[in-house]
Amino acid sequence: MHIPSLWRRSIAWRLSFFVLLPVLILLVLAGSLTAYRSELSVDKLYDQQMQQNASILIAFLGHEQREESFDEHEDEDENEEEDLGVEMDSIVGGIEKEQQRVVDYRVFLGESVLFSTDAAANLPRCSSGFSTFKTIAENEWRCYKRDLKASTPANIIEVEFFDKLQRRRDSNHALLFSTFAPFLFLPLIIVFIVLWAVRRGLTPLRAVSAQIEERSVSNLQRLPTEDLARELAPVVHSVNGLLESINNGIEREKRFSDDAAHELRTPLTSMSMLEQLLRRENTDPRLTQHLDGLQKSIEKGQRMVNQLLLFARLQSSQSLVFETLLLNDLVEEQLGSLSSQITEKELSITLDLGEPLYISANRDAMELLLTNIIGNAIKFVGYRGHIDIGRSGSRLHIEDDGPGVPDSEKERIFDRFYRSSKTTDRRGSGLGLSLSKWAADRHKFILSCVQAKQGTGARFVLDTKH
Repeated sequence: MHIPSLWRRSIAWRLSFFVLLPVLILLVLAGSLTAYRSELSVDKLYDQQMQQNASILIAFLGHEQREESFDEHEDEDENEEEDLGVEMDSIVGGIEKEQQRVVDYRVFLGESVLFSTDAAANLPRCSSGFSTFKTIAENEWRCYKRDLKASTPANIIEVEFFDKLQRRRDSNHALLFSTFAPFLFLPLIIVFIVLWAVRRGLTPLRAVSAQIEERSVSNLQRLPTEDLARELAPVVHSVNGLLESINNGIEREKRFSDDAAHELRTPLTSMSMLEQLLRRENTDPRLTQHLDGLQKSIEKGQRMVNQLLLFARLQSSQSLVFETLLLNDLVEEQLGSLSSQITEKELSITLDLGEPLYISANRDAMELLLTNIIGNAIKFVGYRGHIDIGRSGSRLHIEDDGPGVPDSEKERIFDRFYRSSKTTDRRGSGLGLSLSKWAADRHKFILSCVQAKQGTGARFVLDTKH
C-alpha cells in the first residue's frame, strides 16, 4: 500500500506523523546546535593549546637565551645548537604525547628560521596573536604567534604554532561521532515508541469497531456507553441512534408484513369457500374453466400469505435456531411439495445431488429459500421444459431452460417486487427471490444468479460454504 493511501486512510499514521514531526525537528535542531557549540568549544580548546605550547617554547628559549646558549655568535658553536635541537625535540615530543596529536611549529631568530617542522616550513609568516589564512593549495590554517623581545632585532625570538583547520574539523567530527553514536538510534526508538503509543491509544476505537461489526439485522443491540472515552462518545451515541432507527424501521416492517398477511388470510379463506360452493352448484361447463383459474389464484395468494407469515415469524426471532440438516433431503422434500405444479406442466427434472451433504441451518428458512428458487424455475420454464438440479461440493445449482435473466438484472432480481424484463408476462409478486436471498444471507450462504451452462435459461447457485 502506498504511503499517500495510508495517510488518507489511517488515523494512526496521521497521529504518528503529527507527534513525530515536532520531535524529529527538535532532535535535528538540538543535534545541529550541539555540533555547532562543540565545534566552537573544540576550536577554543585547540587555541588554548596553541597558546600553551607557544608559552612553553618561549619560556624555554628565553631561559636558554639568558643562559647565552645561543646569541649572535651561536653559529660558531654547532654543538650547542645540536643540543638545543635535541631539547626542542624532547619538549615538542612531550607536547604531542600529552595532546595526542601532531604539532606543527616554527621558530625564528630575527629573520632566520631556527627550528621548523616540515609542514610549517613553507607557510607564510603570521601576525602576532591568532590569525587564519589559506594557502595556494586551498588549505586553511590557524596560526598563533608569540615573540620574545630582545635588545636587538636580530635576537628577537618568534614562535609560531600552526593547526590545519580541516584536521580540527575531522577531530571534532570523530569526537561527535564517538560521543553521540549511541544516540543515532534514538529517532528509531522514538518512532517505535510513538507508533506503539498511538496503537495503544486507538485500542478503544478498535474495540468499538469490533462491537459495531458484530451488529447485524438480527443483532441491533445498542453499544455500551460505560467507561467510554470522551472522544468516542459522539460516535457511539450516533451509532446507537442509527441502530435505534434501523430497529424501529424493521419492527414497523415486521408488523406491516404480519398484519397484512393476517388481513389477507381471512378474505382468501372466504374466497376459497365461495369458490368451492360455486363449483358444487355449477351446472354450466363454461364456468368450470373460470373457477379453475380462480382456484389457482386463491392458492397462489395463500402460498404468498403463508410465506409472508413465515418470513415475519423468522424476522421476529432474535436468532434463528440452527440444526444439522441433510441438504439432499431438503431439496427432495421441496420437489415433493411442488410435484403438482411439475406434473401440471409435464416438466422433466434431472436430480443429481451426489454424496450426502450436511449443513448447519434453520429448517423453516431453508424450506423458504429452496421453495422459492425451485418454484421460480417451475414458474418460468416452458411447458414440458427441463430443470436441472445438481451439486458440486458445497455449491447447489438449479438451472432451467426458460427465458433467462439479462446480465444487467442478475443482481436486481433479488430486490423486493422486482421482476425481470423477460418475465413481465408471467404471474408473480416479485417477493420470492428476495425472501430466498434474505434466508441465504441469514445463514451466511451465497446465493447468486449466473449464466446457464446449457441454453439461455437462468442458473441459481447456492454456496453453503462459509
